[in-house]
Amino acid sequence: MIGFTATIPLEILIAAGRQPVDLRQLFLAAENPGELIDEAELAGFPVHCDPWLKGFYSCILRHGIREVIVVTNNRPGIGELAALLKLHDVSVIPFTYPADRSAESLALEIKKLARHFGAAPADIDRARQQLNRIRGKINRIDCLFREQQRGSSRQVIELLLATCDMQGDPQVFADQVDSRLIELEHQPRRPQQLQLACIGEIPLCSNLYETLEEQGAAVIYCEQGRQAAMPFESDSLVEQYRQFTLPYDIFTRTSFCRDDLDHTPTDGILLFSSNAPSQQIEEMLIRQQLRYPLLKLFNQRPGELDAANRMKLEGFLDTLRSGD
Repeated sequence: MIGFTATIPLEILIAAGRQPVDLRQLFLAAENPGELIDEAELAGFPVHCDPWLKGFYSCILRHGIREVIVVTNNRPGIGELAALLKLHDVSVIPFTYPADRSAESLALEIKKLARHFGAAPADIDRARQQLNRIRGKINRIDCLFREQQRGSSRQVIELLLATCDMQGDPQVFADQVDSRLIELEHQPRRPQQLQLACIGEIPLCSNLYETLEEQGAAVIYCEQGRQAAMPFESDSLVEQYRQFTLPYDIFTRTSFCRDDLDHTPTDGILLFSSNAPSQQIEEMLIRQQLRYPLLKLFNQRPGELDAANRMKLEGFLDTLRSGD
């Protein structure tokens, strides 16, 4: 079982016959994710430390994961987490997306990762073809969801996010995707609702979608889920992960989101982030680049929306309805 902290070239692990585990999904799927936060804090993590780092740490130790691919430029503090994991005899394999999106630099990173796991180029290409067939169906589901208002936010977005590791078994996941696609094709359209886009981090609040539905709103676009499904055509693995926008600069990300939102009727944006200073600047840039009403919510701890954030959300929806 190979854990990873953010999206990596999954094709390499599949080609090498290794079981991939997206640590973000493992954290969120825990019966009580809050306990994982508590375990990390008892181990010495500061209370105000990034909850994702605490979740990764506890998941790795609780599940006995011995190898972890750390995306080094994914989030502040990830290098320190990698050092801490080494103290627990966890093998850390670094992977870096080049800041300039250089094809040559990215090809070198992919080659190093493939060499580490002993994945042959022909096997990687076969894995890529297999995974892209699944992604094609996932993107069909996303299209039904966004453009034809079929399915619920939780139903579709969780499936999109699961594409990062294909739930550890692409064939089993493919069968699940086939069933979900047939189900959505025969579902009636959703009733008219306020339509929201979710930008930034994966939301930690467990009842976000249900709370919005109670208020006559729905998340119909999720940046993280959309990117996980790789909704772009490419003729090579390197080009595929060059087009994947999340690791790169804010202008690359917002340009892709803007093109998507131009084709998806959207009333407003929910921006999820930690409280890192760099993400406060990110908020300012996103507001400038995406000209939609925006509400920022902090990922502080997994669990249900607290009263303060629920009131903020309800106020935001009231503002959207009033058109102010």
